[in-house]
Amino acid sequence: STFSPVICFGSVSATVWLLSYGIAYATPYPDIALWWFKVGHIGIVSIPACISLFTLAIVQRVRVRLGLVLSAIAGSVGFGIAVLMNPSFIRGVATFPWGYYPTYGPLSVPFLLWFALLLANSLQIFWIEYRRARTKIQTDRLRAFLWSFCVSYVGLVDYVAMDMKSPL
Repeated sequence: STFSPVICFGSVSATVWLLSYGIAYATPYPDIALWWFKVGHIGIVSIPACISLFTLAIVQRVRVRLGLVLSAIAGSVGFGIAVLMNPSFIRGVATFPWGYYPTYGPLSVPFLLWFALLLANSLQIFWIEYRRARTKIQTDRLRAFLWSFCVSYVGLVDYVAMDMKSPL
């Protein structure tokens, strides 16, 4: 089954993201915070691929949409390399009452668009499969996934704090 590795991949991504951000928030040193935010972004750039793979595993369409899976993984790898190697992705840190927070550079715009596109695609796949569902169990299950993803996507408001105008 494809599902177990997908859950593992998603769990590792979320763990890297949240643990790294927790450490970055706790440090009093901006350079250390910046390093941990970059590590955390390795988890973040993996999320769209995880969501795409999870969605396709749920609707049992991984093999049918293998191109989407491979392009999502390639995008995650590419943006992960950019996070680590290119200062125009994460430019620095800004100070907030809760601690430091990363500031994005111009390379973050394609990432955010790609992220939003894959999340919207996931909703579209759930919607299409919901409309095709033949049994009440399938309909209820897909409706629950659709609503849970819609609600969880509200968490994207977190990007509002990422100041893209602050100087290097």
